[in-house]
Order: sequence, then C-alpha cells, then structure tokens
Amino acid sequence: MEYTYFYIYLISVWVVLLVCSQFKPVEIWHGVIGAVTVAYSLAYEIIFGNWMGLYYYLDPDHTALYMVLAGVMMYPVLNVIYVLFLPKDKSRLLLYTGIWILAMILFEYVIIWQGIIVLTGWKPIPWSLATYAFTYLWINLLYRRLIRTMAVGEV
Repeated sequence: MEYTYFYIYLISVWVVLLVCSQFKPVEIWHGVIGAVTVAYSLAYEIIFGNWMGLYYYLDPDHTALYMVLAGVMMYPVLNVIYVLFLPKDKSRLLLYTGIWILAMILFEYVIIWQGIIVLTGWKPIPWSLATYAFTYLWINLLYRRLIRTMAVGEV
C-alpha cells in the first residue's frame, strides 16, 4: 500500500500545482526555483539517504529510484507552490514559512507512518526541521534575487 500512497502523493502535488496556477500564473523564475530545487533535492537525498544510509524510500534495494522520483517530481513542485504565494510583507512571510515548515514536518511524519520513508538514523526533529528552515531560507533569497534581476532587466 505504501507504493500506492507514494504515487498518490506524487500525482497530488502536480494536481495542486495545476489548481494553484489557475490563481497565480507560473512564471520563469518559478521554473528556475524548481530546477535549482531538483539539484538540491537529489544531492540531499543521495548524501543523507543513499550515502549515509539515514533513511530509505519504500525498499532499500530500490530506494534510489524513489529518491530520484521524489527529488525530481515532488519536492521541486512543492517549492514552486510555496513560492507562488510568497507574501511580500516580512512578518507575513515569517508566518507563511513557519506554516509551510510545520506542514512539511507533519507530512513527513505521515509518510513515515505509512512506510514510504523508513528512518534508519534520521530524526525529523531536529534534522528535518533544520533542513526545511535552511531550504526555505535559500529559496526565499534566490526568489528575491530573481525578482530583482528580472525587474531591472539583467537577465
């Protein structure tokens, strides 16, 4: 059943992105965020999951396949959705990002409970919490840089 859940989540994030794109258009910089996130996600999964062996997806013998699928098709889409609705106000940005971090931690616990990710050394608190905080920080910084660059026509 965990394989079914994995694919349901994969399809669901794409459906959510399609729905969200009806309210907020996906622009070129959203694609850049997605592309950079692919590289980041794959490096992260390979280092912590595969190389250090702190967790695996679904089956230890085929974990690399599911790490690639998640790193290419799930996490970048979630990050694009995150960026689509970024508030400009700093206090709202902090609250928005905090809600996303909390949602990602809760999602992680659900997929651990469902057996999609099996922990063999990783601990969501504090490691995933720190990871999400770092991830959303660099995504925010990159997004702001892209917006400023596009606004002044440097691209």
